[in-house]
Amino acid sequence: MINGRSPTTLPGVSITLPAARRSRVPAAFAILGILAALIAGGTYYYTQLYPATNRTPPEEIVDQFLTAVFEPDLDAVDGVVCASWDPAAAVERVTSQIPAHATVGWEEIHVLRTDEARVIVEATITLTPFADTEPSDFIRWTFNLVDEDGWLVCEARKIV
Repeated sequence: MINGRSPTTLPGVSITLPAARRSRVPAAFAILGILAALIAGGTYYYTQLYPATNRTPPEEIVDQFLTAVFEPDLDAVDGVVCASWDPAAAVERVTSQIPAHATVGWEEIHVLRTDEARVIVEATITLTPFADTEPSDFIRWTFNLVDEDGWLVCEARKIV
């Protein structure tokens, strides 16, 4: 009341009340909700629909295979051979063709042939007799690799 009169009764004066201020909190939560949904969807896509694959080059897979075979580490062999090749059989296949008591090494690992889902890699296996310090025998091997969500060794054989 102004001087005992109601504000709406003043002649020639109109009072405009300020509009109620809307809170920005609901809009901020809506934006955060949308961002969270996008992040969750992207994470799901990346982990479930776009599986990580072993894109290690075939030459490195052969190096890992040879390292695992001559340690021998069956778990490591299992990680680089095809599902159809038993790791123990892979170790037996390769080591049975190597003379006893020779120190084994390898070099010159390179791709011989490749197509969309298969690669043939060649490596030279070096053999050092027990008392020698330098390799005295060099045996060439080929390794057939197949792309099963990453390169895996499916066969290893000595070149005769």
